[in-house]
Amino acid sequence: MRVRTLVVGLGLMALGLMLTVGCGPSGPKREATLLVKGKLTNAGKPLPDSPNFPGQKQGRPMVQFVREGGASQDSFSASGFTEADGSFEVRVPKGKYRIGVQQTYAPKESEDLLGKLHVRSTPIVQEVTTEGQEIDVDVSKVDLSKIPGKQRDRDR
Repeated sequence: MRVRTLVVGLGLMALGLMLTVGCGPSGPKREATLLVKGKLTNAGKPLPDSPNFPGQKQGRPMVQFVREGGASQDSFSASGFTEADGSFEVRVPKGKYRIGVQQTYAPKESEDLLGKLHVRSTPIVQEVTTEGQEIDVDVSKVDLSKIPGKQRDRDR
């Protein structure tokens, strides 16, 4: 009888421990995200794919959104490859974002962008406020001459 009481007592204690440990928030509160749609172009034309990956998604330019300011727990980033027509979609919470452009290997016609629109140095900043917001980025309207960037060996 004592063994049975001990087993039942230990079982109830284990159950109580599992309930208290397993309940409650499992991490930081997740913010609701908003769909942002846009188009990445250079003088109205989509940026070309990398010649190393013709017609493949990983060869397309990537758009990166990184939230500005705030504490580290408020940081947020999202990225997405463009489609062949330059369109992109990302999901981000409301906030102010730096928008970077990255190409794995830029074709000759867009090599002046290499590294210049990296998310750390890009001058492109937009506020995201509503679901379905459209943010179009035309890199021809960005003054690249004032942004430090990588140069190809042949240009040095």
